[in-house]
Amino acid sequence: MATQTIRVRFFDPVEAHVVNERFQGVRELGIYSDGYMSIVNDTQVNVSQLVCEISDGSYQIKMLTDGPQLVNVTTLTPYVVMRWLYNGTVSNDVQFLALALGGLQANDIIVGMCVYVGAALTGFDYSLRTTPDTHDLFLEVEPTDPASMSVRIRPGRVNYGTQNFFVPDTTLLFAAPVANPRIDVVYIDTDGVPKIKLGDELVAPVAKSFQGKIALAQIALSVGQVSITKANITDTRSFLTGGIVPGQVAGDVLYFNGATNAWDRLPIGTAGQRLRVNTGATGLEYVDVYRLLVWYVDGNLVIGNSKSVTLRMPFNGAFVRADAYVVSPPLGTPIKVQINKNGGNIWFPAPDHRLTILAGVTNGNTLSFDTITFVAGDVFTMDLNQVGSTTAGMSLTVLLTVKETP
Repeated sequence: MATQTIRVRFFDPVEAHVVNERFQGVRELGIYSDGYMSIVNDTQVNVSQLVCEISDGSYQIKMLTDGPQLVNVTTLTPYVVMRWLYNGTVSNDVQFLALALGGLQANDIIVGMCVYVGAALTGFDYSLRTTPDTHDLFLEVEPTDPASMSVRIRPGRVNYGTQNFFVPDTTLLFAAPVANPRIDVVYIDTDGVPKIKLGDELVAPVAKSFQGKIALAQIALSVGQVSITKANITDTRSFLTGGIVPGQVAGDVLYFNGATNAWDRLPIGTAGQRLRVNTGATGLEYVDVYRLLVWYVDGNLVIGNSKSVTLRMPFNGAFVRADAYVVSPPLGTPIKVQINKNGGNIWFPAPDHRLTILAGVTNGNTLSFDTITFVAGDVFTMDLNQVGSTTAGMSLTVLLTVKETP
């Protein structure tokens, strides 16, 4: 808000220009209520009774029209505006004018624009209408006057789910930190009551999460502080920044959290992850994406290369684990399986890391790989390097688990 000092002593006469100066640059200019147009004919419109604040740049007044105002318009002068110049006379009226776009002046209050199709007046466009910018005061957190360790919250309304709360003008008291600086958060809880979420005292403090609540401001406090000034207050009202939840950044997922009955944000995950409903269906989470490569060899096992299918990868990734299963176990010596990427053993130069099923058991696995990544387009095959020396083993299934990466 603007700052000005205009003093008038009791019982002194006050002229209009003194009264009008009191609101110059203080109350927002524009139409506060009504003031909508209706068609009389193609060259005339009625502007309904309205309330507005209007200025000539030096003086400012609040105006209430006494009824509908008839304005003559044309295709060349489609903009209906109000204009006022202070002249100190009794009949210092506000004018209703129809102008071309180039005829508009800085202090004109725009009611709207007439829309023509040919010579026919068909409707109105209010996109350039002069509307008071007062939302910036809604639930604003500001220092007290005189400054103290309290802040003032201007009144407003909040919604949580189906509940609507009126928040009256409120004062909250803060205590200075003892050892290190602290950042506290002023927020509106789900019961409509303004509250403080205390931060941690740290050398480099950060504000805590407000868990989907409507955060109004962050208050930066230092050790031994005795008053809070504007410099200590960071405005975090989401309806001023265009977000639903303060702190949201590009890529965040916003959702309505049924547990807290408030909007919440899920920070973007890492590249390659997938968004899913979490266990218990209570919220959302990002998880890594895993894929399974499968080879199958039926019947009695025989040593050989390129057993079963050849697989071509459509994505980049990394190896996670390999598993092997047989219906009948090998006897004598173990089964050894080799997996190749583009013809090369992924367990080279350490062949002992190969996937192995020991004699007498039906499964084996490994988490060790000498080649750990692959790219889209790589081709995979499976070789059977060794089978049981007494009984080869029967019906082999090989599973290679991989994780998708960017």
